[in-house]
Amino acid sequence: MAISTALAPAPAAPLDTAILADPIEFIRFEHYRQRTLCDRLGRVADDLNRPGAGGDAAWILDYLSTDLPLHIADESQDLMPLLRERCQADGQVHAICDTLDREHERDERGRDRLLEGLRRLAARRPVADPDHFVSAARAFQDKLRRHVVWENQMLLPLARKILWTGDLESLGLRMARRHGFSGRA
Repeated sequence: MAISTALAPAPAAPLDTAILADPIEFIRFEHYRQRTLCDRLGRVADDLNRPGAGGDAAWILDYLSTDLPLHIADESQDLMPLLRERCQADGQVHAICDTLDREHERDERGRDRLLEGLRRLAARRPVADPDHFVSAARAFQDKLRRHVVWENQMLLPLARKILWTGDLESLGLRMARRHGFSGRA
């Protein structure tokens, strides 16, 4: 099964379990999918008052409800604890992880503000408060884009540098289980 990166409205791109052999690359791929999500969310917000608005709403809803929580758990429950363990005496690494944990909580709150509107759009119904939805979508989109850039520039290179081979193997296995794979291909 190949990883799909097409931007056409479709279910979330299927996961290629082989990529979990390199969990850092898997996280980087999820960041690509999050940038795709931001693009699609922007189009939904732009087209909200046009007939047929919300064509991407079902894909966005699926990603926000399923994939984003899994991604946050991959980082907050597995990756960052490993980084903290390997860098016990490095307060800067702990501060980076603490900041990212707070941003993950913020991302979850931002996601929650969008879900009802996305449910309505996916069902081809108008959102109850269009201005609030557009504002929430823009804020979420902006914050998630910055978060992804920061993680790609800071967190992932740090993880690549300090995690051991055994760390990466166990991280990949835990992530595979979380994503519903009993093992890796």
